[in-house]
Amino acid sequence: MIKFFRNIRQNLLNEGKTTKYLKYAIGEIVLVVIGILIALQINNWNINRLNIEKENRYLNEIKNNLNSDLLKIQDVLDFNHKKETLILECFNLLDIRNTISGPDIFGSRIQTLGSYNYFSPNDLGFKNLISAENISLIENDNLRKLLLEYYSFDFKSGTQKRVEEITRKFVDYILPKLTFKEHFLGRYKVELDIPSKNDVKIKNDPQMISFLGLMQIVMSLQNELLNEKKEDVEKLIENVQSELNNKL
Repeated sequence: MIKFFRNIRQNLLNEGKTTKYLKYAIGEIVLVVIGILIALQINNWNINRLNIEKENRYLNEIKNNLNSDLLKIQDVLDFNHKKETLILECFNLLDIRNTISGPDIFGSRIQTLGSYNYFSPNDLGFKNLISAENISLIENDNLRKLLLEYYSFDFKSGTQKRVEEITRKFVDYILPKLTFKEHFLGRYKVELDIPSKNDVKIKNDPQMISFLGLMQIVMSLQNELLNEKKEDVEKLIENVQSELNNKL
């Protein structure tokens, strides 16, 4: 093809048709430029299509992670509700008018009272996006900002960390008080020189009561935090889905 055009130009020069040659040469240049522009446009279209496909894959993964976050948040809220209910039951049993003995106040409740639950987001999809240095794939500036704010929030410290600390302190304090002679005698057939069940003083222990109250307070604060973040997650899911719909 190139040889064909070269022959035409040569013939025009040999025939002395300079004006026609110039017009032809200009036309040939225009055709080449148009061809280059079309090729660039096709290349840009392909790149844009591939970027949209990548963005959609990341957004779908992030949306799935956010949906799992909603379930995890609700699990923590449900656990806290159960634990708060048991704390209130303990307070009622600690009433001096109640005849139940100290250790029996906790009984099977101690397993839940001595446990805690906290929320940590599933950030796998967002980490994949960041590690691949593809955050710019999220074209929507507002959505990108919301994602960065959500995944940069420190869930491991503050209120949730306080829940863990208070619960651990409660366990360390209360377990020795729930260790009495009858327990070891019945379980291990040994009689130790430790207080008997009736000698264990719990109802008049202000420190233990304080721990129960503190656990209830910090869990209430944790609930406030998680309910706030639950709204953020729901808003994020809505925005991610909207962005995905716009790409269809």
